Amino acid sequence: MFGFGKAPDHFSDLLEYLVETWDMRARFASAFLSEYRKPISKIHEQSLKNLRHLRTHGDAEQRLFALSTEPRVYTLVGQAYQAYLTDLRHGRHVGTDVELAIWAILSNRTDILESIDRGFAEYIESKYESMFPKLFEEVFK
Repeated sequence: MFGFGKAPDHFSDLLEYLVETWDMRARFASAFLSEYRKPISKIHEQSLKNLRHLRTHGDAEQRLFALSTEPRVYTLVGQAYQAYLTDLRHGRHVGTDVELAIWAILSNRTDILESIDRGFAEYIESKYESMFPKLFEEVFK
């Protein structure tokens, strides 16, 4: 009734970030964020919380990391990784804008993906060009 306990929605912030900073076409950014609106907002909220904690309670190296980290990048790569494992591997969203957005996010930031799963990052790097030869031209401006 009063909105207590509602999870924050980071859709607009993440959409603006993908479109303005990454130059992703709004069609793909919106398709990806619309499909994963709830889980991506939860991931982003947790990322922000963790970074706030590191900024105040971490040692010098952790504080420096927290100050120099863009949490939206980790949120997007983390959600794209999860989406690939849970949806694309099982045939969901294949042939859609959501699939292209997932591949674009993962292949655009394999450096971050490598910190999560090195083998998977290598797989993405080796496959995206043969599977989607014009991925970057199609998804990004």
